[in-house]
Amino acid sequence: MITAYLFIVGAAAAAYKAAALTAGGALTAAVIGSVIWFGLGWQGFSLLLLFFITSSLFSLLPDNKEAEEINAGNGARRAGQVFANGGAAAVSALLYWITGSELWIAAFAGSLAAAASDTWASEWGSRSNSRTYLFPGGQKVPAGTSGAVTVPGTAAALLGAVFIGGAAAFLFSSFFSSIYIMATAVAAAGFLGNLMDTGTGAFFQVTYRCRRCGLITEKQMHCGNYTLKTSGWKWADNEAVNTICTVTGGGLCLLLLWLIR
Repeated sequence: MITAYLFIVGAAAAAYKAAALTAGGALTAAVIGSVIWFGLGWQGFSLLLLFFITSSLFSLLPDNKEAEEINAGNGARRAGQVFANGGAAAVSALLYWITGSELWIAAFAGSLAAAASDTWASEWGSRSNSRTYLFPGGQKVPAGTSGAVTVPGTAAALLGAVFIGGAAAFLFSSFFSSIYIMATAVAAAGFLGNLMDTGTGAFFQVTYRCRRCGLITEKQMHCGNYTLKTSGWKWADNEAVNTICTVTGGGLCLLLLWLIR
């Protein structure tokens, strides 16, 4: 067990050294990884690692500078971003350890599927040259706008959810009677969690306007000055919307497995 925790700390430190995480992000990742290993063992940590590695691979693709100016979630992941993506999974792993109910494994997998679906959609969609439309009205908006969708981004969202669903079914095959039902439930819940993220981003996420260049952005600082709030709820920042996404994915997957088991 000590060796496992040392590995987790080492992995977080490596991510920090690679500029994938800030210092706070690395510390949060180490805590979340440790809790997940404690609650769900190597299977749970392996699924978390698959999510992190596959999502980080998008950083190898050319950046969309326009989307970077709009989106507050770019760059090395901060503590809040790490918790938004992995906090629900860590809580689910802990609840499995306490209760022994496989439904919390479903919640764990569903929350990570939602996180992967959202991350793949955001990273791929913002880098594609496809037209970007605001959900649900269909107005054309710049890439990186919260609540916006693209065809490649939506396809990536579905692939991310299916990938985590299949991996979860394989890793936890001994806990469920049908790996096909498990994989389908996780994938469906993950994709629906991403849709919740899109809707919440479109209707409630806070946006600001740069005082100097007039750009509408999620960032509170732009062009060296504080920005002005233009719409949305102040609490509904990028981290809050991502948390809603993962909690929705986990909750829906738990509900689906509860209904059909």
